[in-house]
Amino acid sequence: CVDPSLLSDRELVFAAVLNDGVALQWAADSLRRDKDLVFAAVRSNERAFDWVAPELQDIYRRELSEESMQANPFAAQGTAGRIYSVLQLEVVASDFWGEQIRFEVLAGLAGSILTGVLSVQATMGDLGRMLVEMDDAVQAPSYIHLLLDDGSRVHPLDADRKLTQYSRLG
Repeated sequence: CVDPSLLSDRELVFAAVLNDGVALQWAADSLRRDKDLVFAAVRSNERAFDWVAPELQDIYRRELSEESMQANPFAAQGTAGRIYSVLQLEVVASDFWGEQIRFEVLAGLAGSILTGVLSVQATMGDLGRMLVEMDDAVQAPSYIHLLLDDGSRVHPLDADRKLTQYSRLG
């Protein structure tokens, strides 16, 4: 018999699902509703989906389809992935292209600076995929962690969020 408090210990359960996502079956109901924990579990082992809280299953069914996972480069918290830190995101005007978003991102902890330009219609996912393509240190498809300059982290469910919705650009 397992002490029920262990099944509610987020740190312990997170470590377990990173090892094998199926460990989600023993997690407390409250942890089966934890987006980061559930996302990590399903990415670790797709069979973990059977134990995702019902109210999250539709969201994750859409977000965790094989096509979406290949298109969405963002790693869940606790999942291995290269770290990218946004140094600057800004809207710039171009005579030929109109408004665009210029980015400057640090690849890795002490890596190179990646710079580029995206359409104002670009999403967080577009930025993530472009970073993976530009970075010689990773091979696509690859999961990444994207840290914004306000200290927040881009969650996998934010991949479809427009870059213009980012508070520093709005």
